[in-house]
Amino acid sequence: MGERPATTKIRCPRCRSKSFHFVETGEWTTSFEVQDGKLDRASGFHEPACMTRLEAQCDCGHSWKIRGAIQITDAVEEAKEATDGE
Repeated sequence: MGERPATTKIRCPRCRSKSFHFVETGEWTTSFEVQDGKLDRASGFHEPACMTRLEAQCDCGHSWKIRGAIQITDAVEEAKEATDGE
């Protein structure tokens, strides 16, 4: 059985479409190793530190902030797996 996709009830406020792009905005932490005063560029490591905003962009050209959400997981509902006997 395949994995069911997460869903959302969000629609474009302008055209009411249910097809759009989520855009998460946030701060990132970047770190590098320095040995004997030399920066090791290959050691660079990037990780999210704090998500600050979730927006959506529709194909109709409208962009808007998703209220009450700062990351995609706040705006979607994970599908519940069906189990045998239910």
